[in-house]
Amino acid sequence: MDTKTKGPQSVRESMYTGAVYGVIAWMIYAVVEYFFSALLPWIMKPSHTYIPVHRAFTLLLFVIYPVTGLILGALSGLCLRAAAKANLSSEKTEASMFGSSATLTVVLIFNVNLLYIWLFTGYDPLPLLPSFGISIILLLALVVSIASPLWYGRLRFLTNPWTVAIALFGILPWVMYEPLRHQTKTVMAIAALVYPIVVFLISLIFHKIAAGRATPVSPARAMAFLIPVYCLVFVTGLFLEQTPLRTGLKVESSLKDPDRPNVILITMDTVRADHLSLYGYERDTTPNLRKLAEESTLYNQSIATSDITLPSHASIFTGLYARSNGSHHFFRTPTDEDMANHFANWPATPLPLADKFTTLAEILFGKGYSTMAVVANPGYLDYHYNLNQGFNFYDYRSPVIFLGNVVGTVNPFYLRQTIHNLISWIIPASGRDNTYRRAGEINEVVFSLIDKAKKENNSFFMFINYMDAHTPYDPPAPYYLLFPGKDETFTEEHYREMEREVSELRREITVKERQHLVSQYDGGIAYEDYHIGNLIARLKESGMYDNSLIIVTSDHGEVFGDRNYIGHGNSVYQSEVRVPLVIKYPQSSRKAVVDEFVSGVDLMPTVLDVFGYEIPGDIQGSSLLKPEDLYKRKVISESFPDRNKLSFHKRFHRIERAIFSGTDKFVGSTSGKQELYDLSKDPEEKEDIFNADDSVSRNIKAELDQWLEDVKEELPSKEGSDSYKAPDKAVLDRLKALGYVQ
Repeated sequence: MDTKTKGPQSVRESMYTGAVYGVIAWMIYAVVEYFFSALLPWIMKPSHTYIPVHRAFTLLLFVIYPVTGLILGALSGLCLRAAAKANLSSEKTEASMFGSSATLTVVLIFNVNLLYIWLFTGYDPLPLLPSFGISIILLLALVVSIASPLWYGRLRFLTNPWTVAIALFGILPWVMYEPLRHQTKTVMAIAALVYPIVVFLISLIFHKIAAGRATPVSPARAMAFLIPVYCLVFVTGLFLEQTPLRTGLKVESSLKDPDRPNVILITMDTVRADHLSLYGYERDTTPNLRKLAEESTLYNQSIATSDITLPSHASIFTGLYARSNGSHHFFRTPTDEDMANHFANWPATPLPLADKFTTLAEILFGKGYSTMAVVANPGYLDYHYNLNQGFNFYDYRSPVIFLGNVVGTVNPFYLRQTIHNLISWIIPASGRDNTYRRAGEINEVVFSLIDKAKKENNSFFMFINYMDAHTPYDPPAPYYLLFPGKDETFTEEHYREMEREVSELRREITVKERQHLVSQYDGGIAYEDYHIGNLIARLKESGMYDNSLIIVTSDHGEVFGDRNYIGHGNSVYQSEVRVPLVIKYPQSSRKAVVDEFVSGVDLMPTVLDVFGYEIPGDIQGSSLLKPEDLYKRKVISESFPDRNKLSFHKRFHRIERAIFSGTDKFVGSTSGKQELYDLSKDPEEKEDIFNADDSVSRNIKAELDQWLEDVKEELPSKEGSDSYKAPDKAVLDRLKALGYVQ
């Protein structure tokens, strides 16, 4: 894109030529950025881990970038003309200078973006240094090229806009943060040095090959080549999508039995039992579940094994408590160095379920069941945490975000992410996208799987996860106005600020804040209930309802300011661990109510017992088919603090456990907490009756101590070992979008 002819002399000509070169430079940037953010990930990653970029937002950017180039290029043309008139350049403005000055605008904006990331987003500045170093080299080369046409020819291999864009916008995300993000700093430093050298050498080779051409590339010829490439790259990205995880394993035909009952396990993510009208809540949040309970068994005292998604689901699938399956946040007492570094060296996410544990899906698949899962929680139910063991179809896709406070779809070092963040800051929360698929979207996939299973005449195990009662508490119309209390000014940013301030004991939640949160939370539950009703209706239409084992439960509850706790992952108090449980047994319409304590670890053995399959000997749960035996047993719940909670306050620096026995509940923690509640008289746990001198208190505490002694703890593998799978950026981004990581 150079020419030996003299450049324009008038203001209009200078602006026009600069604008043309600016459009070219910024269109090249758009192509390179799109390649690294959308096309290269699709090439390098499995399709089920690929996170596509938003099509409409990309189209918007493909308009914004050329317009930006038009404006900045025209301004650079004016600057060149002013410099020529002031004799600041060695020649009258050569056309080649316009190309270099237009490319210079790209490098300058790139550096502004890096400074923005460094100063305002909290990223460690150290990884930014290689890109700053390369940009300085390119800036010097571009300035020299503008000042001297002679040097322009010598440095063209460095100042070509393709070379500049590839050198700048590939090193951070695709050298420092993708393939090598878990390597040593030495390896990353070497890669950061090698990458630009390779790019410059390749560019030099192409430059030498093209040097013998008789006719230089004019702006018109460059545009003639660039426009089709521009369109082709954009259109190609439209066809790249994330797909469900399919193992490729087929159920052996000899194991198929279409007469066996199907299993449908539903978890209503983050739903506490006492907010369901099914359990007497004053708001009619669950009319469809009430109807289902009329021909099912309702469990009044179902206790989640933990207060957060991953360990609870791991327990449901394995029949083992979190202490035994190891799939939870690993806690150790923080040191002074940890506190000084704000826990920078702590794992930001829980540990995945180890392959050695056998899941319900694995057992049922081995018996000839087709195993399928459609989940709304794209964070802790991501494949990284290995709960997909045994499923031959696992759909954990998350929505492609247009507007929202997430960085999950693109790398934060791209300009597209900065533009995305700026637009999200301007647009009110009500205009942003949801960070997880709604129950209606989940059901669309579920219904297609039901139709497929009916057509293939095969029994199936289907796990369904709804998430509409989870933060940011954003049920769709009309459910967001179904119950009074909504505050239109309440934003997700306000929620995060409130969560930190309340958790740090700096203030209490206000009545208005609580009313808003509860109204939207209840609306989300009602929305899920509506779609559970649709699912039940679909099963009846397909003739599968009667011969299905249907389980509806939750992984944990939610708290709205009680004891200065917000959300979940705080404690083992009832608001966070008492969850709904309704089981409709196959070929049965008998209504029953069970008042004894039951647990998430009971679901796996119950399913196996219903079908007459052998229950593994190491299972810690019990079959619920014999409720008369339940009064003899003890139920456990555990709370392991995550990184967010650890940074909030020292009161979270502990593991907390509860043991349920009879009507009593004892709460103990590694920090020395000892509390006892009689839930038959005090279901809201307002009166602690623990007395170290009382035999009831001593006995129930001893039972928990004995459990800890008897149950072997599953310790995490060390980072770097074969069994440790560190989360990739996409996983962390989804956790951040859901508020689990800050």
